[in-house]
This record gives sequence, C-alpha cells and structure tokens, in this order.
Amino acid sequence: MSSPLRIAVADDEPELRRYFTIVLPRLGYEVVAVAENGRELLEQCLVTRPDLIITDYNMPEMDGLEATREIARTFAVAVMLVTGYDDRLSPKAGEAEHVHAQVTKPFKMAQLAASITLATERFADQQAGLPVGPRSTTFPGGECLPREFHVNRMAKDQFNRT
Repeated sequence: MSSPLRIAVADDEPELRRYFTIVLPRLGYEVVAVAENGRELLEQCLVTRPDLIITDYNMPEMDGLEATREIARTFAVAVMLVTGYDDRLSPKAGEAEHVHAQVTKPFKMAQLAASITLATERFADQQAGLPVGPRSTTFPGGECLPREFHVNRMAKDQFNRT
C-alpha cells in the first residue's frame, strides 16, 4: 500500500484552512503544512517537502503564486491554485507553468478532489516530459468552460463513488 499524498495548504481565510484540514484527510490525503500567507507557506514547504501544494492566489506578505514559484526553484512539486478570480482575471496565474491546476472559490468537495487528481496527473506528465493539458477553473455559480469537461466528469465520478 502506498503512503497518502502529502499536501501543504495556504489561505489567509481561517475557515478555508480549517476546511482543508478536515476534508483532505477524509479524501485520503495527509496535510503536512498549514500556512496563512505565502511567506509561511515557503518556510513550511522547505521543511516538509510536500507532494502537492494547494494555495490561495491572493494572500498578504507574499501571494501564493510567488511562494510556489520560489518553492518550485528548490524542488519539484505539484501546485494547485485556489482563487476568487477566474483565470481571465488573473493572467499571471494563467501563464504560470509551475501551476498544474486551478479552482475558483467557492468549490465543492468533489471539485476539490477532481482538481487534486488533475494537478497530480499534470505534474507527473510534466516530470515525464509529456505534453500537459489545460488547467481547470470552476466559476462561481457553477458555470463551466468547455475545456473543463474532463474535470467535471472526474468530479461526478468521485461523487458517485461516495
């Protein structure tokens, strides 16, 4: 049996940090770091070296994009960006090669699970030198772009398993 995926999370909203610490273990993952800003995320990840980082984009002191860019210079890690903006409004995030998946708040547990799967699969493909497909974004209100069909399908499959 393989060990669970080790995840670091960062968000400046205490409720979302708490949500991650409750939901991620229920999904079979291990939370190894919890940070409230990008600087804390950077410091904790250099010590814990997680398999996946789930981080908010807009945080005080250092944003999640800047923190994960710095971390990715040190070691290879899958990155999932959580944002309150769709990718049309955050072009820096949309162009970041070190970000493997993106989900927009608010999101459901099935969308979180599907986005984690997408992030880890895209990271594995990137590490293997394979072409990597588009990130996903779930818009507030549930509107979806055609390129997100595969993420919604994975979310539906995950929901049907529970």
